[in-house]
Amino acid sequence: MLNLINLDERIREYLLSIEDPIKHNYFTERNLRKIAVIKDKKEQNLKIRKFFEEIDIEK
Repeated sequence: MLNLINLDERIREYLLSIEDPIKHNYFTERNLRKIAVIKDKKEQNLKIRKFFEEIDIEK
């Protein structure tokens, strides 16, 4: 769980802003961990955008 603090600040802010429980359920620690281990913040943002596309969700 501590790896999630390594997420880019913009990603963390977005996750904290989600009010819809259905949308919120897509973002499990397991899914986010794959992104959090990436050191490059630009790469993290590319991966989260790809994740959005895979689950067909609007940012």
